[in-house]
Amino acid sequence: ISTTGSRGRSIASVALRFRFAPPTADTGDGGVNALTIPADHSVGAGHEAEQRAARVAKGIDGPLWKAQEVTSDPLGEPIEIDEHDAFGVEQLILGTLNWYLVTLEGTEDARIEEAKAALKSALKDLTDTLSDVHWPAHNDQHDEDHSFTDEEWADILKRSSEGEKSASEKVSAAWAANRALKVAQETVIQEMRKQIAKLDQTIARMA
Repeated sequence: ISTTGSRGRSIASVALRFRFAPPTADTGDGGVNALTIPADHSVGAGHEAEQRAARVAKGIDGPLWKAQEVTSDPLGEPIEIDEHDAFGVEQLILGTLNWYLVTLEGTEDARIEEAKAALKSALKDLTDTLSDVHWPAHNDQHDEDHSFTDEEWADILKRSSEGEKSASEKVSAAWAANRALKVAQETVIQEMRKQIAKLDQTIARMA
């Protein structure tokens, strides 16, 4: 199979010029040049998607591993979390992914957005539970900021006790949502790669 196009330029040469030419560069071929802009955009979008996914994983995987460590024993059986660990894990998670789940909300593929919303909800459910666990340890029934009735205080203590037991389940739910987001991100990234490969083949055929 010849590696030289009908106008005497090699496919490798055209591909090289496509890869390194800026979006507005003129490759000298009207048809090929018309494809460099969408192709360059696709390559850039693919790199950005990969970088975002890596940053998300780096930001949330560590805190979730810590959360799992203090809510499960070495065999994976759930254990109750104490107020000290509840406060520590809550601080690790709060705001960690705001740049992604809040600031970049509605900016990606619908499948990713659906997974982002689920993760945001799961993380809020987890941090709310962790807050319930440690809150009574840092506050009094009657102080300068609060004055709870006996019934209200009993309810606060009840939520704290229930949270100690349910934290492990909340961590598992957050992990499941996190994994679902990774799958959605990887699916979209793979589709972008296939789109870029098709554009490469089209440019090669036109060379």
